[in-house]
Amino acid sequence: NKRTLRMAPSRSGGEHYHRLYLDNEDLEALNNNQQVTKTSSRGNMHTHELVIERGAGTDEFIVISCDGNTNPPTCSHDHPGLRME
Repeated sequence: NKRTLRMAPSRSGGEHYHRLYLDNEDLEALNNNQQVTKTSSRGNMHTHELVIERGAGTDEFIVISCDGNTNPPTCSHDHPGLRME
């Protein structure tokens, strides 16, 4: 019951993307309205640290922070969103 999420391609810092791998423990925490911190796969020689949660009553995953940026939760390489693969 694992899930792979993909960060949308960067709009700056070169065309690249990252994946997040969620295991059963992550999914259980998200389903219980908890936040999960994950480090992305390496892309363009770097990773991102994301804090995510699940949208209320949806299968959507919401980025709360990326690399410590919370307001708004923008990545330094401007990856606009997160979706299931």
